[in-house]
Amino acid sequence: KPLYDFLKVQSSSDSKTVVFFITSEVAKHNANILRGLLPDTLVFELHTGIGKKARKQESRSFKEAANGVLLTSGFSAGKLPLKDVKNIIIVGSPHLETYYKEIVDSAASPESSAK
Repeated sequence: KPLYDFLKVQSSSDSKTVVFFITSEVAKHNANILRGLLPDTLVFELHTGIGKKARKQESRSFKEAANGVLLTSGFSAGKLPLKDVKNIIIVGSPHLETYYKEIVDSAASPESSAK
């Protein structure tokens, strides 16, 4: 519930948020819940549970959007469209230390305005 409360506040502003989950199933499940709870929020999914072509389109759409929430798992953070992202949230512990480091390094990059 705290995650959804936070995202509700963020959805009322022109900001982008990326939420990392531990599996694609968890990301997909939470995307469905979020769409139901916040129908006016742009919700994007980027995980291995969707096809490669759909992932490319979803990544492009998130990159071009002025705001929204991207739910993801299993992707190199360096390959995600993090430009103009205000918040990065990690739900659960990444399965590899290097994965966590990639997320932190990407958030700290000059392109990212994430907190």
